[in-house]
Amino acid sequence: MNSLDLTFTKDPIWIKKREAIWNSWSPGLEREMNLKRLNVYKKYFFTGILEEGDELYDSAIFECHPLQSEEAWDYIFSNIVRKSSVFEDLVKGTLQNRSNEKLFPHMAPYELERWDYFLGETFNAVVKSRVPVGKDKGIVEVSLNPVEVFGDVAAMIMTSLDVGSGGECPKFFTRKSYFFSLLPYLTDECFDKPRRRSKEYRASGLLNYIFEHVVESKPEVEFEDVGCVRERFLEDLEREMDERKNTLCPKLQEVWAEVKLKKYSKNK
Repeated sequence: MNSLDLTFTKDPIWIKKREAIWNSWSPGLEREMNLKRLNVYKKYFFTGILEEGDELYDSAIFECHPLQSEEAWDYIFSNIVRKSSVFEDLVKGTLQNRSNEKLFPHMAPYELERWDYFLGETFNAVVKSRVPVGKDKGIVEVSLNPVEVFGDVAAMIMTSLDVGSGGECPKFFTRKSYFFSLLPYLTDECFDKPRRRSKEYRASGLLNYIFEHVVESKPEVEFEDVGCVRERFLEDLEREMDERKNTLCPKLQEVWAEVKLKKYSKNK
């Protein structure tokens, strides 16, 4: 792809919608940067043009471009982004929750597409760029630790179950197969008195907390679970654990047996 068709950025209707997004998001930028740099952000946000001497973080070059699609992301990585290291930053950033329309109005609508672009439906220990990235023009590889990734996704799930974060249909529930595919990577070390503050300790602690919702879901605040998305996730998690239990590490099997006993006792 030699260029992107950005003629839509001249459309008055699109500009008006883009202005609404900018007005809701830019106040945070105004507190962090001077007028010159803010104007660079604004020009790029509306036009996709980055001129010689314009300063913009490579992650912003990716996230603030007017066109957000797989084809556009390929082009941005190959032709606009300068540092190949930004690929790893964006892969790991995708494992965070950016689906809040108020905080990230320019990113939230594309969260699921971005997940698919970088991560897919199931876990892969190595994520490769689809195109050469940055000035180095090389394919970039990012190695992911499955236990660490499990903790990142579990943390998003936990807050969504507790306070309803992530919107009506959070990306990590829509791609729950990714979370389920990480279960076999948990080892006995995660559950057998792991070192505090370790990735193993975090992963098992968050999973145990999610399991409490399987026994009885008690959110910290009242919110509407539109379409029973969270309820269905917990049902699917229970089904997955039942089906996978003989392939999981012994300690996790023991934990799950206790969860099932608690749920059975509560429902008697």
